[in-house]
Amino acid sequence: MKPAPPTLDEAQRLQALRSYNILDTESEKGFDDITFIASQVCDTPIALVSLVDEQRQWFKSKQGLTACETHRDLAFCAHAIHDTAPFVVNNTLEDDRFADNPLVTGPPDIRFYAGVPLICPDGYALGTLCVIDTRPRSLDNTQLTILSALARQVVAQLELRKQSTHLELANSIRARLITILTHDLRNSFQVAAGYAKRLRKKKNVLSPAQVDELAEVIEKSAVQAHELLVGMVTWSRDQQESENTVAAPVDLQSACENAISMCEPLAKAKEITLTLTGSSNSHIISNQFLMVSTLQNLLSNSIKFSHKGNKVEVVIQEKASMVECSVTDHGDGMEQEDAEKLFDGSLSASRKGTFEETGFGIGSMLISDFVKSYRGEITVKTAPQKGMCVTIAMPKNSTFT
Repeated sequence: MKPAPPTLDEAQRLQALRSYNILDTESEKGFDDITFIASQVCDTPIALVSLVDEQRQWFKSKQGLTACETHRDLAFCAHAIHDTAPFVVNNTLEDDRFADNPLVTGPPDIRFYAGVPLICPDGYALGTLCVIDTRPRSLDNTQLTILSALARQVVAQLELRKQSTHLELANSIRARLITILTHDLRNSFQVAAGYAKRLRKKKNVLSPAQVDELAEVIEKSAVQAHELLVGMVTWSRDQQESENTVAAPVDLQSACENAISMCEPLAKAKEITLTLTGSSNSHIISNQFLMVSTLQNLLSNSIKFSHKGNKVEVVIQEKASMVECSVTDHGDGMEQEDAEKLFDGSLSASRKGTFEETGFGIGSMLISDFVKSYRGEITVKTAPQKGMCVTIAMPKNSTFT
């Protein structure tokens, strides 16, 4: 058996494949119709839409096969993606590359294979539309022509799906954007207003150094509000210019550092210490502006429900396919059942913080919406008077690692 080597453009090819966000998704009728037609036209018991990633070939659609994927080393499709022309093996037992392949010597007992590469508009082979038989045979010119036409239809389906996904995601984010900004800007303005009020009331008893300290906090809050507005304008402009800016590689550690910096005035007002531990060399699939906004919301909530002198800890951990960021406080906490409702949107009532801070009660819902939009996960652990730990896990983008 001779496994196929990586393609010459492997990194770019994998980046193109991931841009479709299709791996490990449910079956879809549009793709299943194509494999059904391919099986009927070519008179084969098996037809597949196979997508080839780093370690495997995964089947978006399959006719006549129960397996969902196989290792890339065993994949005929891993050979087919090295060219743009159809890849045909009329008799696997007579081909040194495949005669001792476990998929030939055992189930599904492949004897014939024909695969047409799925070439995306950028020119990269994402996988194949292939047909398989358990007996040696060949396809005539008409069958090969139809199979190639069907492969182009698979790519068309991928493009339509990608555009639809981007549009839905962009519309969802836009619908939330103004609310997010209102929520975050309110924090900055509240801090600035609170310190300005303190400065005005105690101007006759404060030392120059104290006045300067209060003025610095007010200035920093104003700068943060301005940065949020600039981020919104930049993000909106990018969305109008290119749909591909919806998702991009983001350095989670940098995003955490930015969010902590933005929340320092809030923490300082309650003498709360913010810490960041752990690190990751991987980028996540996200949006820089919205990622920072999400982390800022998590930190603001932790500060809100922490007591004077407490610590709020941010921890980054790298997992197999995800990067996790946990925000832990040691404040009031709440019932676990209620906390989970916060993040599924079924509990929206706002609670007052330990310094009687008020809020809209929407931050947790917005966090959950954002994380799920980028195929991330969010978990929470809490108990009354035991604090709260919220963890968000975002998919790695190994192309940018």
